[in-house]
Amino acid sequence: MGIRVVLPTVLLSLGCILVIPLDDAWGQVVLYEGNNCSQDVLCEEWFEGFRNFKKETSCPNDEARSLFIRNARRGEQYWLFDSPDGSLNDDWVEIAILNDFNELCIKTFERSFDDGSIRIIYHKRNGLDGKVSAMTIKGAIGPN
Repeated sequence: MGIRVVLPTVLLSLGCILVIPLDDAWGQVVLYEGNNCSQDVLCEEWFEGFRNFKKETSCPNDEARSLFIRNARRGEQYWLFDSPDGSLNDDWVEIAILNDFNELCIKTFERSFDDGSIRIIYHKRNGLDGKVSAMTIKGAIGPN
């Protein structure tokens, strides 16, 4: 399976438990260096639109292998591209959120998956993990 879903979101800090209600939180994406949302955090983003990692310094180019989404909303869509201009002539993946989630880890960009709650379609050429150069986000990112 290519995803991990955790419900509800619970943060443990200094022995305290903080529950973040889904409808009061901001949407956030976190790119990780390793598969399975592991190793170094490469960047944390709150945006809607297109980012070219070769031109912008917000996220490093050609390093991301997994994606963590907080407060995913039904209808959000994510695209990650090997090409820095978002060309569909190289590897790319499309991720569609079909139901709300508090937390969601996309463990790899190189596997298609559909369980009725999330749909991931990987368009293979020569590999995308560790080669992400651009990302587009469309949907309910930001405060409600």
